[in-house]
Amino acid sequence: LLVLLRLTSVTRQQALLATNEHLLRDTGERLLTTADVEGMYSVALEAVAGLAGPLTAAVLVSEQSADGAVVAKARPHTLEQSAIRIDHVSASDGRARVTLPEGHAAFLGLQGLAWSAFSLGESAGTRRQLVVGLRRPLSSDAMAVLESIAVLVGLAVERIELARLVHERRSEARFRALVQNASDLILIARPDGRLVAETPSVSTVLGYEGDALAGLSITSLLEPEDVTRALALLQSMLAGHSSSPQRTEWRVRHAEGRTLVMEVVANDLLANRDVAGIALTMRDVTERKRLEDELRHRAFHDSLTNLANRALFNDRVQNAMNRSLRQHTSVAVLLLDLDDFKLVNDTFGHAAGDGLLIEIGKRLSDVLRHGDTAARLGGDEFAVCVEFDDTRSDDATTLAQRILESFSVPIELEGIELMASATIGVAVDSATGSDAGELLRQADLALYAAKEAGKRTYRFYEPGLHAAALSRLERRNALEAALSPSQFVVHYQPIVDLRDGHVSAVEALVRWQHPDRGLLPPSEFVDIAEETGLIIELGEWVLDQACQDLTRLRLVPGSHDGLRMSVNVSPRQLRQDGFVVMVDDVLARNAVWPGELILEITESVLLDGDDGVMACLEDLDSRGIALALDDFGTGYSSLSYLHQFPLRTIKIDRSFVQEMGSPNGEALVDSIVSMGRSLGLLQVAEGIEHPAQAAALTRLGCPYGQGLLFAPALPVEELMPIIGRRLLPAPDRAVLHLPS
Repeated sequence: LLVLLRLTSVTRQQALLATNEHLLRDTGERLLTTADVEGMYSVALEAVAGLAGPLTAAVLVSEQSADGAVVAKARPHTLEQSAIRIDHVSASDGRARVTLPEGHAAFLGLQGLAWSAFSLGESAGTRRQLVVGLRRPLSSDAMAVLESIAVLVGLAVERIELARLVHERRSEARFRALVQNASDLILIARPDGRLVAETPSVSTVLGYEGDALAGLSITSLLEPEDVTRALALLQSMLAGHSSSPQRTEWRVRHAEGRTLVMEVVANDLLANRDVAGIALTMRDVTERKRLEDELRHRAFHDSLTNLANRALFNDRVQNAMNRSLRQHTSVAVLLLDLDDFKLVNDTFGHAAGDGLLIEIGKRLSDVLRHGDTAARLGGDEFAVCVEFDDTRSDDATTLAQRILESFSVPIELEGIELMASATIGVAVDSATGSDAGELLRQADLALYAAKEAGKRTYRFYEPGLHAAALSRLERRNALEAALSPSQFVVHYQPIVDLRDGHVSAVEALVRWQHPDRGLLPPSEFVDIAEETGLIIELGEWVLDQACQDLTRLRLVPGSHDGLRMSVNVSPRQLRQDGFVVMVDDVLARNAVWPGELILEITESVLLDGDDGVMACLEDLDSRGIALALDDFGTGYSSLSYLHQFPLRTIKIDRSFVQEMGSPNGEALVDSIVSMGRSLGLLQVAEGIEHPAQAAALTRLGCPYGQGLLFAPALPVEELMPIIGRRLLPAPDRAVLHLPS
């Protein structure tokens, strides 16, 4: 949830940055195409309204001269041409106290506003200010954007004023005096590109002193890539193809050697005898371009790994698929999920997890070709898009293998050595015309199939995966619906003492009484229940039902003293907060002693290394509830965790029992029984179907067993008649009970 919140916050921030960037860029473009001061004022009012929205009560532009301040442009329009008084309260953030004409504030509902005033510059003795009245203050980020709008408008007004003065003033000396303090740079170029005049701001903008540029070609200041465009612009104006100002961007070299991005407006003043050249008004927009590039990069790249994000990746995939239709190539998308990434975060902390993600991003980039795209889609999910010729159909397979191999080298982070592995789903489109969303969906289905096949592997999309996904969805929906009317039933299989044939315990096995498909075994629905979290509700119901039926079975004449109930629990249940409390409540509600309950767990629970699960198991053991390790020997069986965890029983998997007739089969079971005995663990053999198997297990000293030889899993009503009978003839011996 925290990750989702964090992602949501980052997405909102990126959206807000993008909106503000668009507003500033749009305002700048509109100012560039506006040819008069009044038009500039209108752009300013619209920009403020676009930024502040309904918070804007009033926005106006004041012009102050020696005769006082007058509203030149305003919203509402009623304020225009009225006198106004502005007293600055804070120079740092623009807060001001604004006095409107008597009666205006009350009539227009403008009392109690938060006023701010921003300078738009001063020219010809007139000081201009952008004044904004807000119903409540804006955020600091929004105020910064508001200040940027004022700066843009001020520069635009200054540019128009300077352009007007260029046309109006004949004297070059007078022109230099008027533009002495202008922040924009104006160069006058002859038709051949030679510079003949520049404003004094050439020193502050480009670092050149005096007349250092006089006689030089404009092209000598430009980066080579921009020279051709610059000459084409001058030739176009010389040929009279355009009489209106031409706007462009050039990269200009500073005297110190660095490159500046300049916004250039070229005006044809060749007919003006006082200028006789092309006026190039330049503004340094390097910082603005850097900010725009940074915002654009953030909008389309992952902030942690610097890889493409989901939006850019989808765009790249779609473009690749469009090209594949024209060029008859193929596009492959590989989706990667890191294996056990949560374990890294939980064990070593999020800093180590972030470091691992960064290194994974680097390794992905290293194995890709130029032009391929690697992306981080979120969390521990990565993606790759590649294009290849149809004759090289094995490229996607080779790439998947190279990616898995690249993760085989340990990753060292601040003295910690981590091993990373991934599971990959691959989907290939060979100019079929599908869209990017469909290809990504196919790769996601392939990834799901790869996860089911195990870790550190890859799978390609096949049409059957879609049908399997639909089937899973249908089963999930049906499973959710089945919980309400309780379509589930619990059957019980006896666990028999192989020495005397008495039933010493029963194992509860849930079944789904499907309305259309009949009685379904756990393999049809438990995985989906685990994946969706429905296992929590289903598991509690099974435990409660099993305890209810245990109280009924204990009343059957001849039933074994201390008859116990064995119930399977999933890893997700053990990770649930309050699981132990829930077990306590169920036992108390059904008057079942903790020592009469056995909870069966799988080896995957032990391998996860979850401290919370370990604490849960210890709590259960401390209450006297026995823990049994189910299907022992089928996973990563290790003596280390048999010692570490509070286990009391191991259940020998049916596959070993079935192989007892082979030369080494009985020896393997013998070693498991001996190991369990040496560790103080009782052994229960599963899947006994033949008397010879029961006899062999008895000879090896395995005390308990279950299987079709004794009875299948039965409803409680069918189990009750046999619960008190001996299910296997055996010598008359004392009964050994399961440990308490």
